[in-house]
Amino acid sequence: METVFRTLFMILFVSVLSVRVYFARQTRQRGNDSWKPSREAVSREGLAILLLRFGLFLVMIGCFVIYLWNPDWIRGFILNLPDWLRWGGAVLAVVGLWLLIRVHQTLGNYWSTNLQIQDRHHLIEEGPYHSVRHPMYTALANIFIGLGLVSGLWPWILLALLGIAFFITRVPKEEKMMLEEFGDEYKDYMQRSGRFLPPFESLSLGWRYALQTAIFLTLVGSILFLTAGTLEWPAAWVYLGLMGSCMAISGVYLAGRDQEQLRERMEVKPRAGVSKWDVAITRIGRLLMLSLFLTSGLDWRLGWTTGLPLTAQILAAIAGLAGFGLILWSLSSNPFAVAYARLQAERGHRVVQSGPYRFVRHPFYDGALLYILALPILLGSLWAVFPAALVASLFLARTNLEDRMLQAELQGYADYASQVRYRLLPGVW
Repeated sequence: METVFRTLFMILFVSVLSVRVYFARQTRQRGNDSWKPSREAVSREGLAILLLRFGLFLVMIGCFVIYLWNPDWIRGFILNLPDWLRWGGAVLAVVGLWLLIRVHQTLGNYWSTNLQIQDRHHLIEEGPYHSVRHPMYTALANIFIGLGLVSGLWPWILLALLGIAFFITRVPKEEKMMLEEFGDEYKDYMQRSGRFLPPFESLSLGWRYALQTAIFLTLVGSILFLTAGTLEWPAAWVYLGLMGSCMAISGVYLAGRDQEQLRERMEVKPRAGVSKWDVAITRIGRLLMLSLFLTSGLDWRLGWTTGLPLTAQILAAIAGLAGFGLILWSLSSNPFAVAYARLQAERGHRVVQSGPYRFVRHPFYDGALLYILALPILLGSLWAVFPAALVASLFLARTNLEDRMLQAELQGYADYASQVRYRLLPGVW
């Protein structure tokens, strides 16, 4: 398999170089030299930075030659990455290569490796530049990281990170040059575009939800695996897979049924009218969830929990899915179930008595409690039950406070409370 990845690395690396050389020749044939820096370019970037950039390029070429010619020389630098991660790097590099080609096609004669304005230069806002000001750096970052993962060489990954750091520090100089050349036209362009990615607000609601979900899963996965010190944690992968699937299902459903509800459920900051107690409970809950993930990861690393049967973890996964099912049923029945508890007068807030709300007044929190209490067992950590119990206590407090608020402020809710007597558990509370 190592031969396959080495061959794949060679194909991708040569493809990137070929693309750069091809478009450099095209630019030169049209009368511009994309490689040779002008005096202004040297002044803007600094001779030391230009030499450092050239030195990094030579090091990359050296790593490429050694890796292909005699990989035994650098065997000690190869990380033991799982195959799926290396294949993922290949996909990332291919996406970056495709974007690089699109950027070059869009730039045409105006491309240069240096900070300089070409003859008859005009501001380009089409193609990849429609919503992103520096898509070439985005493409190269994808390629560098992708090649690092394919090779499994930590020196290459380090070089990729240095390259990305170079892009980040170079962008302010480049944007200063563009502002000097295009003035207010470039200022307006900056307002409606992002540096490396499209501005979040410009994306459709579906894409925003997908991006937010991906960021959440990446952060949670990073916390779990970094604290565990390994990627070989099956329960964590099962959890991320189930959580990602559940979030995707709920997002697709709400996007098709009630986009305003989905939009408000995605909001991190509270809107006007949200009670201080709800903001405080939400923030404390986030910290406790962080402690739950940290505790679970450390438990896996240090082996605090022993003897937990696989059957218990399977039952916990089923319980977590049941909790999600109850959450989705509640969302489908109640369009006013959003991230923070508030009276939604602008949306015609009314009492909901259908679906699970026929049996208890806060079925959404029933589902959330089931999910929270099952999570530590699914992850195989009895120690994580303690922060999970604290999160559950916050849900109980929030249920009580929210119920009081609704009885005091929402017309008809007091009558509903007299008919459906129980908040969470029929016959108990």
